[in-house]
Amino acid sequence: MATELRIKRTESIIRDMVSQMIVRGEIKDHRVSTLVSISEVVLSKDLDHAKIYITSYDDTARVQAAVDGLNSAAGFIQRKIGAKLRQRLTPKLHFLQDEAAERSMAIQELFDSISSEEPTEESSS
Repeated sequence: MATELRIKRTESIIRDMVSQMIVRGEIKDHRVSTLVSISEVVLSKDLDHAKIYITSYDDTARVQAAVDGLNSAAGFIQRKIGAKLRQRLTPKLHFLQDEAAERSMAIQELFDSISSEEPTEESSS
């Protein structure tokens, strides 16, 4: 139980710190836009690795470029997080594109198109 609480707390700290660094423009890579946001942080049980899922309203290519920029700056970000966490080891950061938002939007569009094609009760009688 204490381990799960520690994992959740560390995930929250990582999410907050990386989000603040993005918004403040501390990450100097031109590929990382302030429109990028973190949808989820998943920390391994041994606290060695953190997968950070990135999403944005930009197109897929720009999101992937931002992910590449963040992975390029991962060492810098990791040092900043390490200073805040004050743990013996800082998790190695892995930035990934969150495709769940795109899938849910595609499913919603599919539902919308199906519902617009269905005849209403008034028109069928």
